[in-house]
Amino acid sequence: MMVTCATCGKEYNRAPAYIQKNGRNFCSRHCAETYTGKPFSGQYGGKPTKKKVVQSVAGSLEVGKQYSLRDIITKCQQSPGRYKFTASEMAQLLYHFCDDMVSIGHNVWMRQEVPA
Repeated sequence: MMVTCATCGKEYNRAPAYIQKNGRNFCSRHCAETYTGKPFSGQYGGKPTKKKVVQSVAGSLEVGKQYSLRDIITKCQQSPGRYKFTASEMAQLLYHFCDDMVSIGHNVWMRQEVPA
């Protein structure tokens, strides 16, 4: 179906399933950004994912110092994104995505130096 861009007025072809019912159809991201006044950045619109928050916090921890899982969760919840984490979810994220973090006991983690 032919639709008209809400910003520039350009007519373009769009599948019926992708036509917005509110009439705000855009031919490009640039036109959508111009219309809303907000730039689109990244898959989640600029909000960091839980994985990125955990990687950032884990990377800022002191090497060789022990941290309780609760302390790491608190630091992550204070970071941009303001996500809530359960203990099991945090342990899984640390285990799978932070190569320099090792579990040294029940709910105790330590950052170690990763050999190059």
